[in-house]
Amino acid sequence: MVKKTYAESIERLEEILEGIDRADLGVDELAKHIEEASTLLKSCKGVLKKTESQVQETLNELDEEFDEDA
Repeated sequence: MVKKTYAESIERLEEILEGIDRADLGVDELAKHIEEASTLLKSCKGVLKKTESQVQETLNELDEEFDEDA
């Protein structure tokens, strides 16, 4: 599977959910979509955790910088 950006992953997840909501998928196709959705969700979770870590690191650096200036 080609690595997708966060936005592309969310868009694909929405497409999968729409297909499931329409209930026009066979069992085999549904299973494939569920597996794909799981992979996409794990990828999105990883991106969010990495982003959270980067934001926290930046905030900590700013706190240290402002504490030094005080």
